[in-house]
Amino acid sequence: MPAELNETAVCSVITEALKAANGSDRLTDPVTILSTMGSPREWDSLSFVSVFTAVGQAFDVELDDDDAIHFQTAQGIHDFLTEILSE
Repeated sequence: MPAELNETAVCSVITEALKAANGSDRLTDPVTILSTMGSPREWDSLSFVSVFTAVGQAFDVELDDDDAIHFQTAQGIHDFLTEILSE
């Protein structure tokens, strides 16, 4: 069952993906809707794929490589999901 789409859920999915990608229980900074790649520090180009995959799985959406442009900020991910899930 897909996660309910809201800002908190998006941030939670990003947080868990970053923790898993970095093998850590904590992040340097919390993920908020204002978070971007590089803040927290763990959200880098290597963990990007983990975030991309986790979001697709959590919200039960098929993502295309072209969708990656929306995955540089938490707000961008939320807005993108809102758009595609309302179609």
